[in-house]
Amino acid sequence: MADPIFALQDIRVSGWGDSRTAQNWITTNLNQPAPLARGYLWWFEALSQCVRLTSDYNQGLSGDAIVELWNRLQNDTANARGVKPSQVVPGTAVLHIGTNSVNGGLAVSVMMTTYLLVLDWLVKRGFKVMVITEWPRGGDGANSGLLSPNNQKLMYGFAEALRRLRGLENVWVVDIWPRTADPMRTDCRPLANMLNPDDLHNSPGIAFITGLELARVAREEMALPRYKLCPAGNGDQYDVTFNTKGCLNTNPMLVIGAGGTLGAGASGQVPEGYTLSASTGLTVVGSFVTVQHEGNPRAAYRLVISGTPTSNNAGALLRQTGLLSKVVANDVLEGGYEVMVNAGHVNFAAPGLMLDTTVAATRAHGGLSISGDRQMAIQAVQAFYAVPRTCEYPIGATLPTQLNLEMRPYFTLAGVASAATVDILSCWVRKK
Repeated sequence: MADPIFALQDIRVSGWGDSRTAQNWITTNLNQPAPLARGYLWWFEALSQCVRLTSDYNQGLSGDAIVELWNRLQNDTANARGVKPSQVVPGTAVLHIGTNSVNGGLAVSVMMTTYLLVLDWLVKRGFKVMVITEWPRGGDGANSGLLSPNNQKLMYGFAEALRRLRGLENVWVVDIWPRTADPMRTDCRPLANMLNPDDLHNSPGIAFITGLELARVAREEMALPRYKLCPAGNGDQYDVTFNTKGCLNTNPMLVIGAGGTLGAGASGQVPEGYTLSASTGLTVVGSFVTVQHEGNPRAAYRLVISGTPTSNNAGALLRQTGLLSKVVANDVLEGGYEVMVNAGHVNFAAPGLMLDTTVAATRAHGGLSISGDRQMAIQAVQAFYAVPRTCEYPIGATLPTQLNLEMRPYFTLAGVASAATVDILSCWVRKK
């Protein structure tokens, strides 16, 4: 039986679909797959505080049409992590598939017949299913994903058929088309920079908008519980006897205390026990402020970041080292922080973070920005509150040589003037 204090964290989200589902993760390192800033499921988790990710439950496969997903379910075909569809524990399922069937020119009725079989399979196994009603695609680039005129009509027809699923038992419709399509076009194109450079796959812009709508549906329509992860005060510290779920990091509320350390590119103030720095080309100024959060004043540590990064995926870095002394073999850890990102950010990818072991194969990331991402579409830029988390890090029998927490708001592209104001309210590293 799950620990009742943390039982709500067992509401797992699983992704079912094609490459756009698969691209919620970078899986080249199967030891520690990283959820991506271009991945809408990581944004869903961070923006809703209702669900928890695990790469084991990623049932997206590049190139799949609807019938191929159905065949995988029928044959119980394992994913890259060795997990069969039948082994995915029922929770919240996000179903996002159809664009490859549209490529094949299948009639809407044919697509929907198979789609409903997939939906029925999930519902009968106890999943609460969130249906993404497709997103616009295509542009003028050499690798454009623009559909033929007839297939554009099919895409519109298929998306409308998915919208009509609203009201089915244990099925909820997530429609992002109105916020992501270019209203000036008649050929179902997305807004500029909404998708990645092939104008088909995920980018931080489409991922953020999708995650935002997934979070809204989860909380407003599905009434999924929102659970409290963040520390309530600096006294929330790990103790092997009295507080086994306490923070491994000191000063989780990020107060100034005796002050911290200024690193490269940083100025201003730093919370006690932390080091603040910035990637080459960026500067960051730290200060302590009071913000309004859900109608209440909250103390926060503010990062004002600006400049022109010299490399992709640059960022500001707020880091605490020396967490290893509180860890034993076979612990499972996660890191996270409570953050408010102000409106007007430019070239901003995500409020990413990392549990750093100094070994790439075992670092646990959350919201990782990677080469090939586009900066967010202007229409996606807005203020938001989120609780970003790393993926879970199972330490195993051998301890790493170091363990550090690094909060690192990312910027997407090199050579682009960048800016963001980020308020951090609290942070943690905990044992699961």
